[in-house]
Amino acid sequence: MIAVFPRSSIPGHEYLEADYECAPGYYMVSTITRLLCRNRQWVGQLPKCKIKANFEGVCIDASCDHVCKEVDGRPVCSCYKGFRLEDDKCIDINECLLNNGHGPCQDTCRNTIGGYECSCDGLQDTVLSADNHTCQDAGPCSVNNAGCSHTCLSTMGRVFCLCPDGFILEDDWKTCQDVDECAQPDLQTEMCRYGCINTPGSYRCAEPMELKDQPILDSLSITCLPGYEATPDGTCIGKWFNPYG
Repeated sequence: MIAVFPRSSIPGHEYLEADYECAPGYYMVSTITRLLCRNRQWVGQLPKCKIKANFEGVCIDASCDHVCKEVDGRPVCSCYKGFRLEDDKCIDINECLLNNGHGPCQDTCRNTIGGYECSCDGLQDTVLSADNHTCQDAGPCSVNNAGCSHTCLSTMGRVFCLCPDGFILEDDWKTCQDVDECAQPDLQTEMCRYGCINTPGSYRCAEPMELKDQPILDSLSITCLPGYEATPDGTCIGKWFNPYG
């Protein structure tokens, strides 16, 4: 790294400045390339240089910033991830310009050299998730889901437990209880001819013979052709055939 030391001797404005440049074969990774010395103390962060990759042959004298490869006897420049190539120079890509200034972040995006950083400073009671992009609740719902058996919603300092479709909130306002859809008469007659089977959060209609051990409901109306009769499972068989022995 090469440092040049311009200075000012104007009374009341004395300072010493160090302007840094990278030596041949290296490139600057810092946005600020100088330090300022006032009152016998350097102010700022020391700039950093990195070695250029694959610089040999025709690439030794090339003006590439990051990577140089020899193609058909001539140098071809390319950039590391997070940079774009402009006239053999690698310019940092500001990922935070996308999505109305949020970039790939759910909330706050801060551009860095060759990358970006996400934070949740703009969303109250949230912290950055493990994916380093989205924000997760840092309020009461973040501790044991605030006692909710399913979804926890924290807003204005209050906690609300929510249930998915097919469940209903019990009297404790925290536990979601499955709704027995099969208790509705229509599901036992009109919609499910062979009976209704309750499932967590939903139901399904039984297949023929699936509920053969259960008596068919009186309200289930089955009309069979002459010579056939209805069975307890809701099907029609010939009167001369007895599947139950």
